[in-house]
Amino acid sequence: MKKKSKAFKIISTIILVSLLFLGGVFGYIYSRIKNVKKVDLVKDPVQLSVNEEADRKSKLKGITNIAFFGIDTREEGGTGRSDSIMIVTLDGKNNKIKVSSIMRDTYVDIEGHGKTKLNHAYAYGGPALAIKTLNKNFDLNIKDFATVDFFELASIIDDLGGVEINVESDEVKFINSYSKEVERINKKPVEKIQSPGKQTLSGAQAVAYCRIRYTSGGDYRRTERQRTVLNAIINKSLKMNKKDLLGIIPEMASKVQTSMSTGEIMKLATEVITSNITYVEQKRFPFEEHSEGKMINGIWYLVTDIPATKRVIRDFIFQ
Repeated sequence: MKKKSKAFKIISTIILVSLLFLGGVFGYIYSRIKNVKKVDLVKDPVQLSVNEEADRKSKLKGITNIAFFGIDTREEGGTGRSDSIMIVTLDGKNNKIKVSSIMRDTYVDIEGHGKTKLNHAYAYGGPALAIKTLNKNFDLNIKDFATVDFFELASIIDDLGGVEINVESDEVKFINSYSKEVERINKKPVEKIQSPGKQTLSGAQAVAYCRIRYTSGGDYRRTERQRTVLNAIINKSLKMNKKDLLGIIPEMASKVQTSMSTGEIMKLATEVITSNITYVEQKRFPFEEHSEGKMINGIWYLVTDIPATKRVIRDFIFQ
C-alpha cells in the first residue's frame, strides 16, 4: 500500500506540475494576444446566411471554418477590396488544416448588389457581407473572419524571419518591380532577387510574389502563390521554437483584424497545439472545368457553375 501511495503521490505531483506549466504557458499566450484588433460582428446565423446542414456537419466532425481576407489597400490604413479570399478550415477529426482559395473574380450574387465579382462584397459591406456572400453562394457556415492588409502582411512575414519560396525564373523581375511599391509603403529598402530557385523571401518580397499575375496561368497562378505564402507562414509557425513564437505573438496579433474574442482564439490555439497539426492541405476554387472567363458589359468575370463549385468546396471541407 505504501508503495502504491508513494507512486500515486509522484504521479499526482507530475500531473500538477504539468498543469501549472501549461496553465502558465497558455496564460502567457492569453495576455499577449490581447493586442489583436477585435472587430464586432453580429454572428446571427440568419444575418450571415449560415447553412444549417453545414453547421451540423461542422459540429459532428469537429470542423471550424474561418474566412481569411487579404486586403489590397495600396496605402497604410486604407480600405480596399478583398484581393485574397480564403477559407481556413481546422479539421479536428483528421488533424489537418485545409485552405480553400476562392478566385476573387468569381461571378456571384451579392445581396443588394446583384451579380458581380466576389471580391466586391468586402468593399460594399465589409467582412459581414463578405462572409454572408460566401455562405449564401456555397452553402457554408462561416461565422468568423481574420483580415490582414498587404501593408501589414509584409511586417508579419518579417516578424517570422521571412518565408521560404521556390521562385520561378519568370517571377524574378515582377518580384523586384512590385517590391518597389511595398518599399514605398513601408519606407524600408527592399533587396532585389538576383536569381530563381528556393530562397527565403522578406515580407516585401513575399507580398510582391503574391501580387504577380502576368505570367503563364494568370490569376489562377496568382491565387496559387497566395496559398503558397499562407502555407509557408503556417508551416513556419508550426515548426518554430515555442519560446521564439511566443515572443513574436504580440507584434503579429496587432496586425490582424478578427471577429474572434481572445477566448475563442485561445480555444483554437489549444486545439492546434494539442492535436499536433503539421499538415496543410489546399485547393483552389472554382475548378477550371466549372468556370470560364467572360466579358459582361465591358468587365471581365469568372462565370462559374455555382452548384458544381458548391459541391466540390463542401466535399473538400467536410470530407
